[in-house]
Amino acid sequence: MQFLKAHYEKFILSIVLLGLAAAAALMPLKVSQEVEKEKAREDILLPKTVKPLNPIDLATNEQSLARVAQPKRVTLAGEHNLFNPVRWQRNLDGSIYRARDAGPGALEITNIRPLYLRVEFDQVTGTAQDIRYRLQVLNEVRSSRPSPRDAGVGDGNNMFEIQKIVGTDPASPEALEVLLAGDKQPVRISKQQPYERVIGFAADISHPVEKRQWKDQRAKDQLTFGGETYNIVAITASEVVLSAKSNKKQTVLEFKTSAK
Repeated sequence: MQFLKAHYEKFILSIVLLGLAAAAALMPLKVSQEVEKEKAREDILLPKTVKPLNPIDLATNEQSLARVAQPKRVTLAGEHNLFNPVRWQRNLDGSIYRARDAGPGALEITNIRPLYLRVEFDQVTGTAQDIRYRLQVLNEVRSSRPSPRDAGVGDGNNMFEIQKIVGTDPASPEALEVLLAGDKQPVRISKQQPYERVIGFAADISHPVEKRQWKDQRAKDQLTFGGETYNIVAITASEVVLSAKSNKKQTVLEFKTSAK
């Protein structure tokens, strides 16, 4: 008894240590059992095969995104009348038409022809002491008929100046060297070969809506249609340029050769 009393703390400590050793030895077994129980619960609670979800139909969403990526522009002009009230006019034959259809865009160029400056050596005039030379000058921009002008060598007028003759006989020269008004270099003119160049254009224009035609129109002429007057600013071989008298707005009409 005396021995137990003296060493009972050691006995208690030994028993506790043995218990802890036994618990440590049993711990892996306990863990293994718990893992098996957890797996068994998973097998019971979770299905062995999972049915996949049906794909979501995103067609409408994709269409919406496509429309956002390429938005349609709001058309405020054009044929609709939401923002474009239409003014109607009555034609001479009683029919009606939209005023905008009678604007300069409705014009058609049916023909454009060149206008020439033509100078011809007509004849020798005057006397032996005062030989003069007659030239026929046709400026189609100003007139459709030629104008005769007489001048001697060194003489000038508002159309030309004869600078010298070509040949030895002044009464029958081979040609004349003539400086035309506004030019810097003289040109050679003979009875066999007159001088000619393009100095402008004339146009024939029609208005199908109002059933009107204008023949032989030149630059600075005026056209009146659709309640407006237009000045012809310029005419080239391929187009006619108009300017509205009211607001100076210009319109370029292209000459389509198929319209001939």
